Amino acid sequence: MKFPFPLEIALIDDEPDIVELTNMAVARFDEFTPICFHDSAEALKVIEERKVRVICTDLEMPGVDGQDIIDACKNFSWNTDIIVMTGVANLERAFKCFDSGAWEVLLKPVDLARICAAFNRVVDRYKLWHETCQKLGMD
Repeated sequence: MKFPFPLEIALIDDEPDIVELTNMAVARFDEFTPICFHDSAEALKVIEERKVRVICTDLEMPGVDGQDIIDACKNFSWNTDIIVMTGVANLERAFKCFDSGAWEVLLKPVDLARICAAFNRVVDRYKLWHETCQKLGMD
């Protein structure tokens, strides 16, 4: 089993400034290769085709919204890491994201440090997974 880095990470938001900020966070990590999207429907097609394993998405977007992306990703693969960034401070929606498989929900405005901390947690999970695979002789 090959070590999974660098992982493709889909950055999805209809606001170009948010995609740019998130991409700045990704640039700090050798473990990620970013794919940036302003069109969530296009993002969903690429995610399915390329089997992207890490998603960072807005919740409120025209057309395909973040909840649609979360639901679809869980149908594509059981091990997709999903981070939601949203300006909608609604506890019920946040719980629905978690129930659907999102790992994190970050409320906007999100600063670079919080995004990087979320990405660090994803990297740590993959490193732990790889270490476990090695110990089990699956590498």
